Amino acid sequence: MLFTFIFKLFGEVPPITRVLVLTTLAMSIGVKLELFDETDLFYDYKGIAKRNEYWRLFTPILCCGSFSMYSLFFTYLIYQYASGLEDSTFRTKSHDFFYLIFLIFASMGLLLYLTNESYVSPCFLEIIIYLWSKTNHGQIVHVLGFIRIRAGYLPIFFFCFSYLMEANLFSSIVGIIIGHVLFYLYFVVPELPFTRGWNIVAAPRFVKPCIQFLGLDMNREIIFEPDDFIADDDFAPREI
Repeated sequence: MLFTFIFKLFGEVPPITRVLVLTTLAMSIGVKLELFDETDLFYDYKGIAKRNEYWRLFTPILCCGSFSMYSLFFTYLIYQYASGLEDSTFRTKSHDFFYLIFLIFASMGLLLYLTNESYVSPCFLEIIIYLWSKTNHGQIVHVLGFIRIRAGYLPIFFFCFSYLMEANLFSSIVGIIIGHVLFYLYFVVPELPFTRGWNIVAAPRFVKPCIQFLGLDMNREIIFEPDDFIADDDFAPREI
């Protein structure tokens, strides 16, 4: 029953968001079980350049420490706002969403190189929240279950929340700036009279067949049901 519940739960999560959520959970659980140390996930230029620890290019972007209430809260926010983008705004444009995530990762990598920060996961989260809030600016949301605000004010709310929690405000500020730049380039510039139809952050043509091959396209995702692992005569996934 538990297996079925978990499978159905993750089966409803959009594919790209699912990868982000599972990666974040895997890292936090791995640290909790002492499979590796938290510092093994931090950015370390010498580790990348001299010891070929190339995973350090990506893990600092989703690293949120050991499995705890904070890591669960962080993962939940990634799930809520990334899936909100992927399942609505980018419902028929999974390739653009994938490429947007790639651009965010690239900008985070540049930020790590320039600042030598250990991790930038709060910055990544702030970008996702900003993009969702701008594409759903008129929607009323309930934050933390009881605070009712308009979606457009979410970045300001989480910035103030970070300040109260004495978190790294630099990451929040940079996240808002990067989020605004990406939003402006993707949603605003193509609608301006003198740049109509010109989208420099839209995915190149080769991205779409690549994510279809990887099963990350919302419209061609391979769905597994729990019964697929129980039935003797039919193990094949169904494609929709």
